[in-house]
Amino acid sequence: MKLSEIVLLAGLAVFSGVLLISSLDMPYGSEQSFGPGYIPLNIAVVVLGLIGILAVKAFMAGRKPGADGSAVIEDLSSALPVAAVIVLLAGAIYAMSWGSILAPLGLLMIILSWRFNGHGFVKSCLVSAAILAVIYTIFSLWLKIPLQ
Repeated sequence: MKLSEIVLLAGLAVFSGVLLISSLDMPYGSEQSFGPGYIPLNIAVVVLGLIGILAVKAFMAGRKPGADGSAVIEDLSSALPVAAVIVLLAGAIYAMSWGSILAPLGLLMIILSWRFNGHGFVKSCLVSAAILAVIYTIFSLWLKIPLQ
């Protein structure tokens, strides 16, 4: 899988997980019709299921046939990037709840660019700083939405 696919799937997995947990507090339905939790719960379950299928397919692509024709797992390296990006995104989102949005976002972008995309550390820092400057300019200065 490409890094962009892994990041997209990880972001969707984190979003769907939050949506699933949030929708559990809403009624699923009533006697007459669907409740407010019907659509978010079903969408979260379907998206998480599809992401699971894609992760299994990526894992199976990392398998090779053995001498007797049975499949032998070469290593878990094909599934580890997906899990690592999901953990990084979830950690960054959790860190944002402590008050700062730009610091965890910048750190996440540096780690993704440096460790997963293979860019140099200095290049990752410079590109992430430029992107954060654009985000700050758009949201804080132009739209007057305070960012920290």
